Amino acid sequence: MYSTQTTYSVEKHKQLSVLVFKMKLVPYMIKVEILFIFVTIVGYFTNPFLLEIGIGVTVLTPIALMVSHRIKQKKLYKNYPSVQRQPTLKFVFEEDYFNFERLDETVSTSKVIYSDVYMCAEDHYNFYLFLNPVMAYIVDKTGFGEDKIGDVREFLKSKINKTKLLKNK
Repeated sequence: MYSTQTTYSVEKHKQLSVLVFKMKLVPYMIKVEILFIFVTIVGYFTNPFLLEIGIGVTVLTPIALMVSHRIKQKKLYKNYPSVQRQPTLKFVFEEDYFNFERLDETVSTSKVIYSDVYMCAEDHYNFYLFLNPVMAYIVDKTGFGEDKIGDVREFLKSKINKTKLLKNK
């Protein structure tokens, strides 16, 4: 039905990492911030020590999470040989499943049933087919052609229960 090729590069993996960061850590950070704003307000009226802790944690938590994410990201790409080789995957979307095939020196083919896909996310450049909350296949949209991207989007929406359109910067 539909097919495209995606060359996995460090840049593509960074796009996926930023996406996972936004989807998983940002809601967590918002919850932590709300909790510590509450602690800060309570501390203002009851205990100055709670006020200092609340202010400190409210300011430092998002900074610490973003810095730790960047450090982990740099270590991962430095030590991840398959990203450095930049493998190319060919995706073929059929009615009940999709195939992907590695086109580099190690040729292998795998089949994934749409019901096994946790979620499909989309930004301006890629579709992200998540098998779990933190692992996804990156499918480059440009290989479909401008006229078929809408058809592919509707096809994936009909096959995958959870879909999400992401805003671009």
